[in-house]
Amino acid sequence: MMSNKVKISYGQHHSQYGVLRMLERKEPCPVVVMIHGGFWQSKYDLEENNSIAEDLTGRGYATWNIEYRRVGENGGGWKGTFNDVIDAINHLSQLKESYHLDLSSVIVIGHSAGAHLALWLASRTEAKSDQMFNKLFVSIKKVISLAGVTDLKKCGNFTKKKV
Repeated sequence: MMSNKVKISYGQHHSQYGVLRMLERKEPCPVVVMIHGGFWQSKYDLEENNSIAEDLTGRGYATWNIEYRRVGENGGGWKGTFNDVIDAINHLSQLKESYHLDLSSVIVIGHSAGAHLALWLASRTEAKSDQMFNKLFVSIKKVISLAGVTDLKKCGNFTKKKV
């Protein structure tokens, strides 16, 4: 089967985009969202997830490898980064029909700082509503944390010692 890869913007900033990969097929395709790590800093990008995304695509999943505004970019960091990952996942609902995506069991895989964001996303239930963050409309069924940053206080202490 032939694989398609397309870069799609979900916002106005140059870092608000994702790369959608999928095999050509007629039936709706399950989706895996990929969130890269890099300590939330702008010098790291979604390229680190390309090989995993390509492998999963070959196994029949559509992959949505997302970029987001990071520390060092206008609007990145607290809370822009968090709203970006919500907006990127919500954007799947706009792509659903055109790309035949099955959004009934979305899986999110995050690496390092991206795993922190993935785990945080899983906590954003549809019932939650606040003024700080955008509402997550696309349901997440599973989250996979690859070397996730799960204790920000310890992580902050660790980086202070290394510097």
